[in-house]
Amino acid sequence: MGSQTVASRVVFIDGQAAKHLYRSYNIRSTSCGDDYAAMHEVISRRFRGMDAAQQGAPSRDKGTDDGWPDVVVIDGGKGQLAAAMDGLNSAQAPAICMCAIAKKREEIYIPDEPLPLTTDANQPALLLLRGLRDEAHRFAVSKHRSARSKAFFQKP
Repeated sequence: MGSQTVASRVVFIDGQAAKHLYRSYNIRSTSCGDDYAAMHEVISRRFRGMDAAQQGAPSRDKGTDDGWPDVVVIDGGKGQLAAAMDGLNSAQAPAICMCAIAKKREEIYIPDEPLPLTTDANQPALLLLRGLRDEAHRFAVSKHRSARSKAFFQKP
């Protein structure tokens, strides 16, 4: 989104939004508009320093995000998924289940598959993935607007 680039992470537990686990990331290392580099940065920051001993679901009782997700859903297509997988590798994290959902045709991409999965528009799994993607987008847009407004009112 140009200046003040922000990425978001939303968490769903048992199909329900766990808003206390949402996080936003201010993109530091990329120039404006480099979606792939931003994706790489966010995924590597999220998983850097975590090891296999920490693998497991987030603690639902304490509300912490110190565990590993069951699946990571990327907003984008094949390129964004490749950047995310590269970010995971650069963080030296163990393999994790990852997929991407592209917006135009609601295509689902998984690693090492050249073609998207065939889906039906009314499949419950696709509806959940779309809900995840749309919630992450909504959260990122709200954080971006907040960051942009804050930067506007700061002295140069």
